[in-house]
Amino acid sequence: MEDTLSSSSLLPHIDLTKDPKALEPGTPQWEATSRDIRQALETYGCFLVDYDSVSRELREAMFEEMESLFALPAETKRKAAEGLPRTSVVLPGQDPDAYAPLHQVLTTVGVQEPEVAQALTELLWPDGNDKFRQALQSMSKKMGELALALKKIIFQSYGLNKYCDSHSDTTETNFNMTRYSAPMNNEPTDRLCEHIDSSFITILCENDVDGLLTKSSKGQWHQVILSNNTFIVLAGFLIRAWSNGRLHACPHKVIVRGYKARQSCALFLRAKGDQIVETPRELVDEDHPLRFKPFRYQDFRQYSVAHRFAEDSLDKFAGV
Repeated sequence: MEDTLSSSSLLPHIDLTKDPKALEPGTPQWEATSRDIRQALETYGCFLVDYDSVSRELREAMFEEMESLFALPAETKRKAAEGLPRTSVVLPGQDPDAYAPLHQVLTTVGVQEPEVAQALTELLWPDGNDKFRQALQSMSKKMGELALALKKIIFQSYGLNKYCDSHSDTTETNFNMTRYSAPMNNEPTDRLCEHIDSSFITILCENDVDGLLTKSSKGQWHQVILSNNTFIVLAGFLIRAWSNGRLHACPHKVIVRGYKARQSCALFLRAKGDQIVETPRELVDEDHPLRFKPFRYQDFRQYSVAHRFAEDSLDKFAGV
C-alpha cells in the first residue's frame, strides 16, 4: 500500500462555489460539471467537492455536538436507538471481530425532518439539547440536498435525466455520525477496514483528523485531506450496478495516528429496502452487455453486511 499511496491533490476536485449555474440544468456550466463528475466517478469512484451551502460554523457546531453525543453513557445511546425506528448504534468493543472494532457510530433515517431530529434528541437528552437538534437537522438536510443535486447531474451525464424523478421516489437518505478512537501514538493504525458502501453515493465530511484512503479503478490508493469547505463524494455498489459497471464503486478505509479522535458524518443515498435495483436499458448495448441482474436492495444489503462490504460482493451476488 505504501508504494502506491498518493495525495488527495491528485483526486478530481469539483468547485460548486464559483458559479451558481453549475447546479442549474441546461447551462454550459452544468454540462461541464456533469462531464467532469462522470469522468471522476468512472476513473476514481470519488471526487472532492466544494459546497458553501454548509458553512464552516455549521460544520464546527456539528462536530462539537457529536462530542457531546459520544460522551453520553452507552446505555443512553442504546436506548435511543431502540426507541426510534430505523436507528442503530455501534459501541466500542461491541463486536471485536467487526471490520471496525474500535469505533462508535449512530445512524438513522429521516433526521432532516424536524420531528425526527426532535425525537432523537429527546431520547438522548430528556431535558433537551437544541444545539444538537439544530445542527443535526441542518447538516443532514443540506448534505441531502447536495446528494440529490449530484445524482441529477450523474443521470444527466448519461442522458437519463428522465429517470431522475421516479428514481427519487425509491431512494432515501441515511445519516451516520462516527467516532474513531485515537491510537495514542504516531503509528498508522487501522480503524476501518477496506470496504465499499452499499449506497448510490456517499457524502462525507470530517473533523481536522485525516485518515480516509480511497482506491481508484487502477488500484492506486489516495490519501484524502479535506479542507473546511470540502466534502468527498464516494460511489457505492448501487451506482455501479445502475451504470452497468461504468462507474467505479470506490473501496476505501480509515487509518489514523496520533492523540485526537477522528470524527466524521456521512450521508448515504441508497435504495429503500424493498426496491429493485436494475440497469436502465439505455446503458446496455453491444459494447456494454448487461453485467448485473436486477436485485432487491434489502437482500443485497444483508449479503454485503455478511461479507463485510468486500469489493467483489456485487459481482458475486448479482453478476451475470
